[in-house]
Amino acid sequence: GTPPAAPALAVALSAGQASVEAGETVDYEVTVTNTGNVDLTGVAVTDADVPDCAATIGVLPAGNTATVDCSYATSAAD
Repeated sequence: GTPPAAPALAVALSAGQASVEAGETVDYEVTVTNTGNVDLTGVAVTDADVPDCAATIGVLPAGNTATVDCSYATSAAD
């Protein structure tokens, strides 16, 4: 028979630089992978610390990956 629906999502972050100085910009990617066995709908990426890092992926089919590019300007407080 058909296996039961098992929605699952994996999220990974990767930065373009190993280190930065205060005031420099960090470029990074948010990679979202549908690790489940059903299509996911309404998938969106947000980062509470970086409000400009937001994207609506919408439908993410089972086994597929979507990547969102973001950047963050660092400060001395970071």
